[in-house]
Amino acid sequence: MEPLGEVTDSGNLDPVGLGFMCGLEIHQQLATGKLHSRMPSELFDYSIDEIPDDWARSNRRLRASEGEAGKIDVAARFEQRRNRSFVYVQPPNAGLIELDEAPPLEHDDDAVDVVLTMAAMMEAKPVPALQAMRKTVVDGSNTSGFQRTTLIATDGSVTTPTGDVGVDVICLEEDSARKLDTQSSLSGDTVVYTLDRLGMPLVEVATAPEVQTPEHAKETALALGTLLRDTRRVRRGLGSIRQDLNVSIACGDRVEIKGCQDLDWIPRIISLEMARQLHMYRLANELRDEANLPPLPPNRDDDEIPVENRVAAAAASRLPMDIHDLSDLFADCESEMVQHSLGDGSVMQAVALAGFSGKLGIKETDSDDSQLPRLGRELASAAKLAGVAGIFHSDELPAYGITDAEVGAVRDSLSLNDSDAFALCVAPAWQSELALESVIQRARRAYHRIPREVRNVVIRKGQPEDGTTTAMRPLPGGARMYPETDVPVLDITLEHWD
Repeated sequence: MEPLGEVTDSGNLDPVGLGFMCGLEIHQQLATGKLHSRMPSELFDYSIDEIPDDWARSNRRLRASEGEAGKIDVAARFEQRRNRSFVYVQPPNAGLIELDEAPPLEHDDDAVDVVLTMAAMMEAKPVPALQAMRKTVVDGSNTSGFQRTTLIATDGSVTTPTGDVGVDVICLEEDSARKLDTQSSLSGDTVVYTLDRLGMPLVEVATAPEVQTPEHAKETALALGTLLRDTRRVRRGLGSIRQDLNVSIACGDRVEIKGCQDLDWIPRIISLEMARQLHMYRLANELRDEANLPPLPPNRDDDEIPVENRVAAAAASRLPMDIHDLSDLFADCESEMVQHSLGDGSVMQAVALAGFSGKLGIKETDSDDSQLPRLGRELASAAKLAGVAGIFHSDELPAYGITDAEVGAVRDSLSLNDSDAFALCVAPAWQSELALESVIQRARRAYHRIPREVRNVVIRKGQPEDGTTTAMRPLPGGARMYPETDVPVLDITLEHWD
């Protein structure tokens, strides 16, 4: 049965009818010393311009490496292609361990005790030995290129007014460095981090996918937050607790949504994600129908690999990875941004999107003033992961100083017909190419279910803009995890648990 519901009315979508699944991941900072360095957990409230001159700085570039299974994680591979370098500011509570120039120490006893207490409060079962693991992270937020995380307990539960929710795992892990600034150049971005937060202990609580409705997700987050605070051993204040949402509906797929700081926004964020997945499913079947390809089943469990492989081949054929330099067409463009970029050495490049005219969409909002889902925004999100400010696409042109004559010139240059669309990107050549490669890859994905990815809530002035999200990175796979050999295994005895 085809999924029912109006994308324009996300608040009234039926979770049961759509096969809604949701689980939460809560990350709470602990009020103890750092996890593996014995440094104090302290944040220094300095902006990039206020950093003391005597704080040392280190420059690094990070590269993805193979995990234990001999594979490079997909998220790590993408981050490496972004051509970024990193500067690490070393505050008083960051030493050689934070700089990854000395081996880590064993687990902090206080942090272990606090998380074991939390596990007992959730009636979880502790593991007999604590083995630290490394999770590959190459976005620069960890100097080592990985985050240390340790499984503490499994199979617990938390009580909510709607019903109990299972707790699959409870972990103890290190927090990441804090980003202070990003400085752009033609050769790539330089990201500045401070190491004051790096290594702070976090408890991660991951629930089972037993959250029943968007409102129940808010209940669950509140119940978990209250339980953790009841220990009196957690940090308080902005940024000390973070909620991630794992959301899917039957015709979509799992995405992880980060940046859900305000519990009151959780139901709306989830409802809008349900609407986005429903819209993209319907768009995929529209594209398939026009290309005489088999439709997507209403439930992802019914997908057939041979069929999806056939569709993928057809999409790749219709959307070749051909990138065209059309800078000459925009030599007299009225857009100040385009003129400034071209004058600084950037190029205007374009890709054709066969059959996508009218399917990229323009900005529209629902009754709550939240943006409705549209493929053009998804393509822009994919491009922005390369570090560009965004893209122009034909469904929204002429606009932004790009004239109808220039739109026509692009269409002629790319030999497009009325059913075809195009996307433009102005940036340094290497960056524009990476951005438009991402656009093509995301456009090909439009023939399938939504990609499994990590998304971020759009924030304006410290608050969600409207509850919508943008792509952040591919959803990590199992290849990102491998054992930490520098931290000794810690046995959890019965006396320790008691």
